[in-house]
Amino acid sequence: MVPASSLTGILGLTDVLGRVGEAGMALTHRIETVTGMRAGELQVLVAVEDGAEHPRAIAALTGQLPEAAEVTVKALVARGLLGRHAHPADPSGEPGLVHVTPMGTAALEQAEAVQIRVVDALARTIGVERTKDLSRNLTVLADVLEHGNGLGGQPHPDRPTHLRTIEA
Repeated sequence: MVPASSLTGILGLTDVLGRVGEAGMALTHRIETVTGMRAGELQVLVAVEDGAEHPRAIAALTGQLPEAAEVTVKALVARGLLGRHAHPADPSGEPGLVHVTPMGTAALEQAEAVQIRVVDALARTIGVERTKDLSRNLTVLADVLEHGNGLGGQPHPDRPTHLRTIEA
């Protein structure tokens, strides 16, 4: 049996996490509005910028289905944000690989600038100390969510984890 005060605290934290998620969605929407690109398109550009040249590799990095990655790649090529090229060892010379074009780089820089402006505005609003506290707390939250539930690696050795119950 869970004491009511603990349940109230847990429900309050759940509410705050929901609000943080909504704020993240609002940021994503703002970036999409400013850049004219969906979040999935930006993910593909980042994956290609990080070295993925084939739609299967892009899909693996972005979590998209290979077919969805191919459709997104085609759309980005049509918009001039990605270019196609052949693998140097391919004797057919078929342009099956992609690279980020200068326009694609500009789109990525624009999206990054929006993110920086939003985070800067947040930091200015809440102040230096609260920004440091927020950063520490969000780092702990990210570590637990990424590694504390058995899905993304090993939990931090100094921190107990209770998220395994979510998997059941």
